[in-house]
Amino acid sequence: MTARTEEEDLLKGFEALANDYLTKPFSARELKARTKNALRTKSLLDTLGARTRFLELQQEITDKLEAEEADTEEKRATALGPILDRIAQLFGADGVTLHFRRPGRPETRTTLSPTWPGGAPPSYLAALALSEDPRVEKAPRLPGEGRDPAGDWIVVAAPLWVGQELLGTLRIHRHSSLPAAGDSTELEHLVALAGHLARTLHRADLIQTLRGNR
Repeated sequence: MTARTEEEDLLKGFEALANDYLTKPFSARELKARTKNALRTKSLLDTLGARTRFLELQQEITDKLEAEEADTEEKRATALGPILDRIAQLFGADGVTLHFRRPGRPETRTTLSPTWPGGAPPSYLAALALSEDPRVEKAPRLPGEGRDPAGDWIVVAAPLWVGQELLGTLRIHRHSSLPAAGDSTELEHLVALAGHLARTLHRADLIQTLRGNR
C-alpha cells in the first residue's frame, strides 16, 4: 500500500514480487477483498506445490525400488534409506520407520531413515508392535524411561496393504503435541503414500523373481 501512483512505481512494485499494489487513498472493502484473493492464491499454490512434491516422491519410490540395482533385500534396504528421509522432509517429521512383516513369522524387520535429531533414533522404536490400522498416537515409553524434556514423541502410522496381505507399517515420528481429534489430511496422505510404497515393493518382488527365472 503506497501513495506512489506512477506507472513506473507500480512496475517496480511487481518486479519486487509484490502480490498486489494498492494506492492511497484506498477503500477498506477493496483492501479486504484483495487480501482475501492473495491468501486464496497462496493457498492454491501451496496445495499445488505439495501435490507436486508428493507425485515426485511417488515416482522416486518407483524408480529406485524397481531398478535393477535394487535386486536384493540388502540393496533394497539401502535404497529405502534416502526415500525415508524424503518422506520425513515431505511431512516435516523428525524421522521415518518402515516395519516389515515376515509372512508366517511373528517378528518384523525395521528400516530407518538415516537422519534423526541428535544423530540417533528414539529408544522406543524397539517397543513398537506392528499396527494394521492407520492412527496417530503418543509413542510408548520403555520401562523405567523418564519423560523426555523436549516433549512427547508422536507417531503417525499407516499400513502397507497389497490386496489381503499386510506387508508392514510406515510410520512418521516427531516431537510435538497430540493433534486435536478429527480429520487428518496428513494421515490421509500418509495412507496413500503407504499404499503406493506397498504396491511398488510387491512389483519389485515380482520383477526380481522374473529376472531370476531368465
